[in-house]
Amino acid sequence: MSNNELYEHKRSDTIKWILTLLAFILVGVMLAGIILGWFDKKEEPPAEEEQQTETGLSAIDDSGTELVSGTVYSMPKAMAFRSAAVLADNQSYTAVTLNANVQPELADIRTITFSAAWVNAESEWASGKNVGDYLTVTQAQANSKQATVQCLQPFGEQIKITVNATGLDDTSASAECTVDFMQRISKVTFKDGDIGISSDADSVVMDISVFKCDEILYEYYPYTVEDDFDFRVDITGTDEMLEVINESEDIVNAKLNPDYSVNETEFKQNQFYFNRLVSNDNENNRIHGFYDFDDDEDVQESAYKFVREACETTPFATFTAKFTGSHSTFSFTTDLYVVADNFIVPVKSVTLDSANIVI
Repeated sequence: MSNNELYEHKRSDTIKWILTLLAFILVGVMLAGIILGWFDKKEEPPAEEEQQTETGLSAIDDSGTELVSGTVYSMPKAMAFRSAAVLADNQSYTAVTLNANVQPELADIRTITFSAAWVNAESEWASGKNVGDYLTVTQAQANSKQATVQCLQPFGEQIKITVNATGLDDTSASAECTVDFMQRISKVTFKDGDIGISSDADSVVMDISVFKCDEILYEYYPYTVEDDFDFRVDITGTDEMLEVINESEDIVNAKLNPDYSVNETEFKQNQFYFNRLVSNDNENNRIHGFYDFDDDEDVQESAYKFVREACETTPFATFTAKFTGSHSTFSFTTDLYVVADNFIVPVKSVTLDSANIVI
Protein backbone atom coordinates (compact mmCIF):
# COMPACT_ATOMS: atom_id res chain seq x y z
CA MET A 1 0.00 0.00 0.00
CA SER A 2 1.47 3.34 -1.00
CA ASN A 3 1.89 6.15 1.44
CA ASN A 4 -0.90 8.07 -0.30
CA GLU A 5 -3.33 5.16 -0.05
CA LEU A 6 -2.42 4.66 3.62
CA TYR A 7 -3.04 8.35 4.29
CA GLU A 8 -6.44 8.26 2.59
CA HIS A 9 -7.42 5.12 4.54
CA LYS A 10 -6.49 6.67 7.89
CA ARG A 11 -8.29 9.90 6.91
CA SER A 12 -11.44 7.94 6.07
CA ASP A 13 -11.30 6.06 9.38
CA THR A 14 -10.90 9.32 11.27
CA ILE A 15 -13.97 10.83 9.57
CA LYS A 16 -16.01 7.69 10.35
CA TRP A 17 -15.02 7.87 14.03
CA ILE A 18 -15.89 11.57 14.19
CA LEU A 19 -19.29 10.96 12.57
CA THR A 20 -19.95 8.01 14.87
CA LEU A 21 -19.05 10.14 17.89
CA LEU A 22 -21.33 12.95 16.73
CA ALA A 23 -24.15 10.45 16.21
CA PHE A 24 -23.73 9.12 19.76
CA ILE A 25 -23.69 12.67 21.13
CA LEU A 26 -26.85 13.55 19.16
CA VAL A 27 -28.64 10.41 20.35
CA GLY A 28 -27.56 11.19 23.92
CA VAL A 29 -28.89 14.74 23.69
CA MET A 30 -32.20 13.52 22.28
CA LEU A 31 -32.57 10.88 25.02
CA ALA A 32 -31.80 13.45 27.68
CA GLY A 33 -34.28 15.85 26.10
CA ILE A 34 -37.01 13.24 26.05
CA ILE A 35 -36.32 12.24 29.66
CA LEU A 36 -36.24 15.84 30.86
CA GLY A 37 -39.16 16.92 28.69
CA TRP A 38 -37.23 19.44 26.63
CA PHE A 39 -39.25 18.69 23.52
CA ASP A 40 -42.68 18.54 25.17
CA LYS A 41 -45.15 21.05 23.74
CA LYS A 42 -45.69 23.64 26.37
CA GLU A 43 -49.32 24.30 27.15
CA GLU A 44 -50.30 27.88 26.52
CA PRO A 45 -52.21 29.45 29.36
CA PRO A 46 -55.92 29.65 28.55
CA ALA A 47 -57.03 32.98 27.22
CA GLU A 48 -58.78 35.07 29.80
CA GLU A 49 -62.51 34.97 29.32
CA GLU A 50 -64.12 38.24 28.51
CA GLN A 51 -65.70 39.57 31.64
CA GLN A 52 -69.45 39.65 31.38
CA THR A 53 -71.13 42.58 33.01
CA GLU A 54 -74.36 41.70 34.72
CA THR A 55 -77.24 43.85 33.56
CA GLY A 56 -79.69 42.41 36.07
CA LEU A 57 -81.51 44.50 38.61
CA SER A 58 -79.43 45.26 41.69
CA ALA A 59 -80.13 46.19 45.29
CA ILE A 60 -78.71 48.74 47.74
CA ASP A 61 -78.73 48.87 51.52
CA ASP A 62 -79.72 51.78 53.77
CA SER A 63 -76.24 53.35 53.38
CA GLY A 64 -76.36 53.18 49.57
CA THR A 65 -73.94 50.24 49.30
CA GLU A 66 -74.49 48.03 46.26
CA LEU A 67 -75.59 44.50 47.17
CA VAL A 68 -74.60 41.95 44.55
CA SER A 69 -75.32 38.28 44.08
CA GLY A 70 -72.76 35.80 45.38
CA THR A 71 -71.70 37.90 48.38
CA VAL A 72 -72.94 37.48 51.94
CA TYR A 73 -73.94 40.67 53.79
CA SER A 74 -74.74 41.35 57.41
CA MET A 75 -78.46 41.92 57.63
CA PRO A 76 -79.04 45.69 57.17
CA LYS A 77 -81.87 47.66 58.70
CA ALA A 78 -83.20 48.45 55.22
CA MET A 79 -82.58 47.57 51.58
CA ALA A 80 -84.13 48.45 48.24
CA PHE A 81 -84.26 46.74 44.88
CA ARG A 82 -83.58 49.00 41.96
CA SER A 83 -83.70 48.45 38.22
CA ALA A 84 -81.43 48.80 35.20
CA ALA A 85 -82.65 50.15 31.86
CA VAL A 86 -85.17 47.55 30.75
CA LEU A 87 -86.03 44.20 32.32
CA ALA A 88 -85.67 41.56 29.59
CA ASP A 89 -87.99 38.56 29.52
CA ASN A 90 -85.25 36.19 30.67
CA GLN A 91 -83.65 38.55 33.16
CA SER A 92 -84.13 38.11 36.90
CA TYR A 93 -83.77 40.48 39.80
CA THR A 94 -80.69 40.27 41.98
CA ALA A 95 -80.73 37.70 44.78
CA VAL A 96 -79.08 39.04 47.95
CA THR A 97 -77.72 36.77 50.69
CA LEU A 98 -78.09 38.12 54.24
CA ASN A 99 -76.36 36.90 57.40
CA ALA A 100 -77.93 37.12 60.87
CA ASN A 101 -75.37 37.96 63.55
CA VAL A 102 -76.52 36.28 66.77
CA GLN A 103 -74.96 37.52 70.00
CA PRO A 104 -73.20 36.31 71.97
CA GLU A 105 -71.32 34.15 69.51
CA LEU A 106 -71.33 31.26 72.03
CA ALA A 107 -75.12 31.36 72.40
CA ASP A 108 -76.72 27.90 72.28
CA ILE A 109 -79.22 28.26 69.45
CA ARG A 110 -82.21 25.99 69.02
CA THR A 111 -83.82 27.61 65.98
CA ILE A 112 -83.27 30.50 63.58
CA THR A 113 -86.09 31.47 61.23
CA PHE A 114 -86.49 34.10 58.51
CA SER A 115 -89.87 35.37 57.32
CA ALA A 116 -91.27 38.10 55.04
CA ALA A 117 -94.52 40.07 55.37
CA TRP A 118 -96.08 43.30 54.16
CA VAL A 119 -95.38 46.26 56.46
CA ASN A 120 -99.03 47.22 55.95
CA ALA A 121 -100.97 44.24 54.67
CA GLU A 122 -104.19 46.29 54.69
CA SER A 123 -102.89 49.04 52.40
CA GLU A 124 -104.72 49.68 49.15
CA TRP A 125 -101.93 48.10 47.11
CA ALA A 126 -101.05 45.10 49.33
CA SER A 127 -104.57 44.08 50.32
CA GLY A 128 -105.30 40.57 49.03
CA LYS A 129 -101.78 40.07 47.64
CA ASN A 130 -99.41 37.29 48.72
CA VAL A 131 -95.99 38.66 49.64
CA GLY A 132 -94.41 35.41 48.40
CA ASP A 133 -95.42 36.29 44.84
CA TYR A 134 -93.14 39.35 45.00
CA LEU A 135 -90.27 38.41 47.29
CA THR A 136 -88.96 35.20 48.86
CA VAL A 137 -86.57 34.59 51.75
CA THR A 138 -84.90 31.15 51.68
CA GLN A 139 -82.46 29.82 54.27
CA ALA A 140 -79.49 27.79 53.04
CA GLN A 141 -80.64 25.01 55.37
CA ALA A 142 -82.76 24.61 58.48
CA ASN A 143 -81.64 26.98 61.28
CA SER A 144 -78.99 28.55 59.03
CA LYS A 145 -77.91 32.08 59.88
CA GLN A 146 -77.87 32.87 56.15
CA ALA A 147 -80.88 33.46 53.92
CA THR A 148 -81.24 34.49 50.27
CA VAL A 149 -83.64 37.33 49.47
CA GLN A 150 -85.00 37.06 45.92
CA CYS A 151 -87.12 39.79 44.34
CA LEU A 152 -89.58 38.26 41.87
CA GLN A 153 -91.35 41.37 40.52
CA PRO A 154 -91.96 45.05 41.36
CA PHE A 155 -94.06 45.71 44.46
CA GLY A 156 -95.92 48.75 45.78
CA GLU A 157 -95.89 48.18 49.53
CA GLN A 158 -92.89 47.92 51.84
CA ILE A 159 -91.89 44.40 52.87
CA LYS A 160 -90.49 43.50 56.27
CA ILE A 161 -87.98 40.64 56.69
CA THR A 162 -87.81 39.30 60.25
CA VAL A 163 -85.16 36.95 61.62
CA ASN A 164 -85.88 35.29 64.95
CA ALA A 165 -83.33 33.30 67.02
CA THR A 166 -84.43 31.06 69.92
CA GLY A 167 -82.00 29.57 72.44
CA LEU A 168 -82.05 26.20 74.16
CA ASP A 169 -83.30 27.97 77.30
CA ASP A 170 -86.18 29.54 75.32
CA THR A 171 -84.60 32.98 75.28
CA SER A 172 -85.12 34.73 71.98
CA ALA A 173 -84.18 37.80 69.98
CA SER A 174 -85.25 39.20 66.63
CA ALA A 175 -84.18 41.75 64.02
CA GLU A 176 -85.96 43.35 61.09
CA CYS A 177 -85.03 44.64 57.64
CA THR A 178 -87.41 46.66 55.46
CA VAL A 179 -87.31 46.14 51.69
CA ASP A 180 -88.34 48.75 49.09
CA PHE A 181 -88.66 48.86 45.31
CA MET A 182 -87.39 51.89 43.40
CA GLN A 183 -89.68 53.71 40.96
CA ARG A 184 -89.28 52.62 37.32
CA ILE A 185 -91.03 53.89 34.17
CA SER A 186 -93.14 51.42 32.21
CA LYS A 187 -94.61 53.76 29.58
CA VAL A 188 -94.40 57.39 28.41
CA THR A 189 -96.64 59.30 25.99
CA PHE A 190 -95.99 62.79 24.60
CA LYS A 191 -99.34 64.40 23.81
CA ASP A 192 -100.48 67.16 21.48
CA GLY A 193 -104.25 67.03 21.61
CA ASP A 194 -105.31 63.68 20.17
CA ILE A 195 -101.87 62.94 18.73
CA GLY A 196 -99.50 60.98 20.94
CA ILE A 197 -95.92 59.76 20.52
CA SER A 198 -95.88 56.74 22.81
CA SER A 199 -93.22 54.31 24.00
CA ASP A 200 -95.46 51.33 23.22
CA ALA A 201 -95.89 52.27 19.55
CA ASP A 202 -93.33 51.30 16.90
CA SER A 203 -94.54 54.14 14.67
CA VAL A 204 -96.75 57.23 14.67
CA VAL A 205 -98.50 58.93 11.75
CA MET A 206 -98.25 62.71 12.07
CA ASP A 207 -101.48 64.04 10.59
CA ILE A 208 -100.99 67.52 12.03
CA SER A 209 -98.78 70.27 10.66
CA VAL A 210 -97.17 71.24 13.96
CA PHE A 211 -96.46 69.14 17.07
CA LYS A 212 -96.55 71.14 20.32
CA CYS A 213 -96.17 68.93 23.39
CA ASP A 214 -98.81 70.05 25.88
CA GLU A 215 -98.71 67.01 28.19
CA ILE A 216 -96.40 64.14 29.12
CA LEU A 217 -98.12 61.06 30.54
CA TYR A 218 -96.07 58.66 32.67
CA GLU A 219 -96.90 55.14 33.75
CA TYR A 220 -94.84 53.30 36.36
CA TYR A 221 -94.33 49.81 37.66
CA PRO A 222 -95.36 49.40 41.32
CA TYR A 223 -92.86 51.09 43.64
CA THR A 224 -92.34 52.24 47.21
CA VAL A 225 -89.57 54.84 46.69
CA GLU A 226 -90.00 57.75 44.27
CA ASP A 227 -87.37 58.85 41.78
CA ASP A 228 -86.86 61.93 39.60
CA PHE A 229 -86.27 61.53 35.87
CA ASP A 230 -84.62 63.87 33.37
CA PHE A 231 -85.06 63.27 29.67
CA ARG A 232 -83.71 64.21 26.28
CA VAL A 233 -85.36 63.84 22.91
CA ASP A 234 -83.26 63.07 19.82
CA ILE A 235 -84.78 63.38 16.35
CA THR A 236 -83.06 62.43 13.11
CA GLY A 237 -83.83 61.51 9.52
CA THR A 238 -83.98 57.88 8.42
CA ASP A 239 -81.82 55.83 6.08
CA GLU A 240 -84.99 54.68 4.31
CA MET A 241 -86.07 58.23 3.41
CA LEU A 242 -82.50 59.18 2.52
CA GLU A 243 -82.54 56.38 -0.04
CA VAL A 244 -85.78 57.78 -1.47
CA ILE A 245 -84.27 61.28 -1.75
CA ASN A 246 -81.19 59.94 -3.51
CA GLU A 247 -83.38 58.28 -6.13
CA SER A 248 -83.93 61.73 -7.64
CA GLU A 249 -81.72 62.38 -10.66
CA ASP A 250 -81.30 65.99 -9.55
CA ILE A 251 -79.84 65.08 -6.15
CA VAL A 252 -76.31 63.84 -5.65
CA ASN A 253 -74.98 62.40 -2.38
CA ALA A 254 -77.67 63.60 -0.02
CA LYS A 255 -76.82 62.69 3.59
CA LEU A 256 -78.32 62.69 7.06
CA ASN A 257 -77.76 65.68 9.30
CA PRO A 258 -76.67 65.01 12.91
CA ASP A 259 -79.32 64.20 15.50
CA TYR A 260 -81.37 67.11 16.74
CA SER A 261 -81.33 66.92 20.55
CA VAL A 262 -83.43 68.88 23.06
CA ASN A 263 -84.03 68.61 26.80
CA GLU A 264 -87.38 68.54 28.59
CA THR A 265 -87.73 72.30 28.90
CA GLU A 266 -86.92 72.95 25.24
CA PHE A 267 -89.24 70.20 24.08
CA LYS A 268 -92.19 71.59 26.04
CA GLN A 269 -91.58 75.20 24.98
CA ASN A 270 -91.19 74.77 21.23
CA GLN A 271 -93.23 73.69 18.25
CA PHE A 272 -91.86 70.94 16.05
CA TYR A 273 -92.36 70.55 12.32
CA PHE A 274 -91.73 66.91 11.52
CA ASN A 275 -93.10 67.37 8.02
CA ARG A 276 -90.55 69.70 6.43
CA LEU A 277 -87.17 69.22 4.84
CA VAL A 278 -85.91 72.75 5.31
CA SER A 279 -84.09 73.86 8.42
CA ASN A 280 -85.10 76.81 10.55
CA ASP A 281 -84.47 77.80 14.14
CA ASN A 282 -85.95 80.76 15.95
CA GLU A 283 -87.31 81.61 19.35
CA ASN A 284 -90.74 80.04 18.88
CA ASN A 285 -90.29 77.29 16.33
CA ARG A 286 -87.85 74.42 15.91
CA ILE A 287 -87.73 73.05 12.37
CA HIS A 288 -84.87 70.68 11.88
CA GLY A 289 -83.27 69.96 8.53
CA PHE A 290 -83.02 66.17 8.79
CA TYR A 291 -81.40 65.79 5.36
CA ASP A 292 -78.52 67.68 3.78
CA PHE A 293 -78.42 68.30 0.03
CA ASP A 294 -78.08 71.10 -2.51
CA ASP A 295 -80.42 73.99 -1.68
CA ASP A 296 -80.97 74.81 -5.33
CA GLU A 297 -84.71 75.36 -5.88
CA ASP A 298 -84.98 72.70 -8.62
CA VAL A 299 -83.19 70.20 -6.40
CA GLN A 300 -85.41 71.05 -3.43
CA GLU A 301 -88.54 70.67 -5.55
CA SER A 302 -87.38 67.27 -6.80
CA ALA A 303 -86.65 66.16 -3.24
CA TYR A 304 -90.06 67.25 -1.99
CA LYS A 305 -91.75 65.41 -4.84
CA PHE A 306 -90.04 62.14 -3.94
CA VAL A 307 -90.56 62.59 -0.19
CA ARG A 308 -94.24 63.52 -0.48
CA GLU A 309 -94.91 60.40 -2.54
CA ALA A 310 -93.12 58.20 0.00
CA CYS A 311 -93.80 59.83 3.37
CA GLU A 312 -96.82 57.69 4.22
CA THR A 313 -95.00 54.40 3.61
CA THR A 314 -91.43 55.39 4.53
CA PRO A 315 -90.52 56.86 7.94
CA PHE A 316 -89.57 60.50 7.60
CA ALA A 317 -87.80 60.73 10.96
CA THR A 318 -87.07 58.72 14.10
CA PHE A 319 -87.99 60.02 17.53
CA THR A 320 -85.91 58.77 20.47
CA ALA A 321 -86.54 59.70 24.10
CA LYS A 322 -84.29 58.70 26.99
CA PHE A 323 -85.21 59.14 30.65
CA THR A 324 -82.53 58.97 33.34
CA GLY A 325 -83.30 58.63 37.03
CA SER A 326 -81.16 58.06 40.10
CA HIS A 327 -81.71 54.31 39.97
CA SER A 328 -82.96 53.42 36.50
CA THR A 329 -83.16 54.54 32.88
CA PHE A 330 -85.88 54.18 30.26
CA SER A 331 -85.71 54.84 26.52
CA PHE A 332 -87.68 54.18 23.35
CA THR A 333 -87.50 54.91 19.62
CA THR A 334 -90.49 55.52 17.35
CA ASP A 335 -90.66 56.00 13.57
CA LEU A 336 -92.56 59.09 12.42
CA TYR A 337 -94.63 59.01 9.24
CA VAL A 338 -96.29 62.04 7.64
CA VAL A 339 -99.67 62.26 5.94
CA ALA A 340 -98.97 63.34 2.36
CA ASP A 341 -101.59 66.10 2.35
CA ASN A 342 -99.94 67.61 5.41
CA PHE A 343 -96.41 67.46 4.09
CA ILE A 344 -95.41 71.10 3.76
CA VAL A 345 -93.58 72.50 0.73
CA PRO A 346 -92.45 76.03 1.66
CA VAL A 347 -92.82 79.11 -0.55
CA LYS A 348 -89.42 80.10 -1.90
CA SER A 349 -90.08 83.03 -4.22
CA VAL A 350 -92.66 84.89 -6.32
CA THR A 351 -92.20 86.16 -9.92
CA LEU A 352 -94.42 87.66 -12.54
CA ASP A 353 -94.42 86.56 -16.17
CA SER A 354 -94.04 90.18 -17.21
CA ALA A 355 -92.51 93.06 -15.38
CA ASN A 356 -94.41 95.69 -17.42
CA ILE A 357 -98.02 95.67 -18.47
CA VAL A 358 -99.37 97.96 -21.22
CA ILE A 359 -103.15 98.30 -21.55
